[in-house]
Amino acid sequence: MKTRQLSSLLLFALLATSCGIGSTPGIDSPVTIAGVQLQIDSATIQDIYRTSMNEFSPKSQSDTLLVVQAEISISNDELELSDWDAEVRDENGAISEADFQMARSTVVDEEETNYLEWVFAVDKNADSFTLLLREAEIDLTPLLDNPSASQ
Repeated sequence: MKTRQLSSLLLFALLATSCGIGSTPGIDSPVTIAGVQLQIDSATIQDIYRTSMNEFSPKSQSDTLLVVQAEISISNDELELSDWDAEVRDENGAISEADFQMARSTVVDEEETNYLEWVFAVDKNADSFTLLLREAEIDLTPLLDNPSASQ
């Protein structure tokens, strides 16, 4: 009997995975926005965000930074950064505009990968966030290393 239940559970998990049940578009698979594929690589909570030229920290003590990085299928030369303005909404409905955004590239073994990064000042007490783009909403919660967000 237990073997049959385990087999049924395994079959359901396999079917759910192959059908995309439980997957998060934009994280587990790319989404297409204005002809550009975008897939979120990371969403992290940080006290400070540094670039080679700037340092960002929240202006309010009740805030922290949410840094979101996404891989995109367009070169930075072709990218119009203003087309990628973003906001995040927390579980309480509060919306934060990006305080900073940038496009960057990395080259490994002669293969270029292009990224967008956004930095948001968000409420320290918020547990979950949704990235709001022009043509998509992406739940960032699965990427956050936040024990209370998974409860």
